[in-house]
Amino acid sequence: MDNTKVCTSIEQSKRLLELGLDAETADMYWEYNTLKLMCNDYDPNIVQHVPAWSLSALVDVMPSSLLLYPDATEEGVKAGKYPSSNLIASTEGYLRKRFDGLYQYRYDGIKTVGDCRYPIDAAYRMMVWLLEECKI
Repeated sequence: MDNTKVCTSIEQSKRLLELGLDAETADMYWEYNTLKLMCNDYDPNIVQHVPAWSLSALVDVMPSSLLLYPDATEEGVKAGKYPSSNLIASTEGYLRKRFDGLYQYRYDGIKTVGDCRYPIDAAYRMMVWLLEECKI
């Protein structure tokens, strides 16, 4: 069993770049099929160099919290559309391991992604959602 997945795959990395994640936030890169640290000879002009993100690098880019009701207005609260008068209620993002050993990344009340074997995959899926929904 392989328990050593430490960063985004080449395919995942390319998807994050397509969605607009800044390559400068990556802390590793793929050169062909070899993983290297960014402090080595990374050159964004070399096609074979693909940035890669570790779990900690992805979490660093994610917002620490999201607004529960980003579209809430005082009128909407008065009309009962939102359960609280607190228009700036937020929820923190976190990674969790479920009882069955699979990982999820969550912003309670907003979004849960995961059921992944590796924590990096749960974080990747959340990052894709955040980028697609323009949350970052």
